[in-house]
Amino acid sequence: MAPQAKILLIEGKSKNVRSFGPELEAKGFLVVTATTGRQVKDAVHSFRPNVIIMDTTYYPSSGVRICKLTRSLASGAPLIYI
Repeated sequence: MAPQAKILLIEGKSKNVRSFGPELEAKGFLVVTATTGRQVKDAVHSFRPNVIIMDTTYYPSSGVRICKLTRSLASGAPLIYI
């Protein structure tokens, strides 16, 4: 059996993004959700995601900061903005 892909979901208030976690898990992905910068940092270190999905509507003023944080920590994991 192939290892499951790990997804870090940085979510905010968007109903669309909140529904992604259960849908991705139902498809067999391992999903960890973060809602603060500290949670993002901790999750990247401990979970080592293969992909990061971020709700940009929740972080309109700090989106660039969160992006730089995830890029510096994620060692090349693709970052998808929704």
